Amino acid sequence: LTLEDVLEIVHAESLAGPIAGVVVQLGGQTPLGLSQALKDNGVPVVGTSPEAIHAAEDRGAFGRVLAEAGLPAPKHGTATTFAEAKAIADEIGYPVLVRPSYVLGG
Repeated sequence: LTLEDVLEIVHAESLAGPIAGVVVQLGGQTPLGLSQALKDNGVPVVGTSPEAIHAAEDRGAFGRVLAEAGLPAPKHGTATTFAEAKAIADEIGYPVLVRPSYVLGG
């Protein structure tokens, strides 16, 4: 599924009348990744906004949202190198769970 595929469908459906928008929460990571580009192309995104998807996908940003809201969360960190990941894991203590950022759909 590509942006062009969705834009073609939106165009074809628009010939029958205005569309309310597209839902990107169904279908895993692919439609989530298209949300901002769809919005940029004037397609209404129904449900979770591209900005909210970005905030949830960025683990560091999401951790800050939780902290600012005073919500408890497990110790966490963001690393871009093995050395950073090891330092964070050593600080948190083992076992640790490692997940990539910018992945919500799977």
